[in-house]
Amino acid sequence: MHRYITIPLILMTLFACAGQSGIKGLQENTQSFQQSIRWASLQSASALMDPHFKSDLMKYYGEWVEKNKTVEYTILGTQMNEAKNKADVWVEFSYYEIIHETLLRKRQKQIWAYNRDAKKWMITAVE
Repeated sequence: MHRYITIPLILMTLFACAGQSGIKGLQENTQSFQQSIRWASLQSASALMDPHFKSDLMKYYGEWVEKNKTVEYTILGTQMNEAKNKADVWVEFSYYEIIHETLLRKRQKQIWAYNRDAKKWMITAVE
């Protein structure tokens, strides 16, 4: 009886791990990251920043949330290179500069990579 329960549990675990490296894991992490930036939660956003690039990314997004109030974001598209475990994500932010009252929009390309040590997709750069 235990054999019949164990096999499905093992398969579910394998599929769950594989899912994190695929498009679903990428989508979940990019959504979570954008939401963190939207609410100026750099601590939450930093959990999805690749450790090798975290210093530069924290500086960039730290300045962003200091000067701007993001009111909305839209993920415009994703291009994934599964062979290299990398992805380009295009995002548009609607925001106010804190010193002005005009609604502005900014598009940016985010570079994401699957971090095998952390077992999740992490942002590595912004263009």
